[in-house]
Amino acid sequence: MYKLKFMKNKYIILTLVMALRFGGVIAQDWELLNSGTEFHLYQITFPPNQKMIGYAAGSEYHNPSDGIILKTTDGGDTWNQIYPKQEDGIVESLHCIWFVNEKVGYAGGLPNLLLKTTDGGQSWVEVTNLPENSNLIVNFVEFYNENTGIVKAVRDGGGDFYVTRDGGLNWAKASEFNSAGQPLDVSYKDETTLQLITQVGNVWTSNDAGLNWWEDTWLPIGKSCIDHYGENTRIVGGFRVIS
Repeated sequence: MYKLKFMKNKYIILTLVMALRFGGVIAQDWELLNSGTEFHLYQITFPPNQKMIGYAAGSEYHNPSDGIILKTTDGGDTWNQIYPKQEDGIVESLHCIWFVNEKVGYAGGLPNLLLKTTDGGQSWVEVTNLPENSNLIVNFVEFYNENTGIVKAVRDGGGDFYVTRDGGLNWAKASEFNSAGQPLDVSYKDETTLQLITQVGNVWTSNDAGLNWWEDTWLPIGKSCIDHYGENTRIVGGFRVIS
């Protein structure tokens, strides 16, 4: 599956994870791809069970500035802007994007912005039932399936997680957790079990789809991302190591 490592200005770098063996990761060499835009691209997503269709989201500058969503249908060789279209007007910065399948996806940004598509990015509608707070930036979104998902909305001094079990129609605020570092990444192990990692290496676990969290373990500082491969393999990446 494709994983974003770095995206900035005109280039996209992808790595193709080929196999997991004996707790290690075997990957192809890095490949430098031209995104065709000068926008800063913050996240990329390839829907599961295929490798040709992918999406990327970003903004022209740092906050606040115009946002953009790109799409590829040839495995990342070429990218085309699909949002905003002329009739959409200007959309502000976009920080995250996630597709459940080739049709259903979400993109988040500011102010308090969460977009949803059900037609592969041809049209987008704003999810308007997140808590009303103009200072929030939706900078993380991930869905396990079309119904179950989680977003993170940050603000000065902190942030909150919100959970949906009905495809974004309703959202519940997750309980706050007392961690020394801000959450950086979240991953589903299964539909009800999630793990998140903080900037100081704390791993927190939820067994109720993200509503309540407990501190699971601590890993050396410098971790920045977490993912699961099957039921028993957890991958944690950072500035220096992958474990």
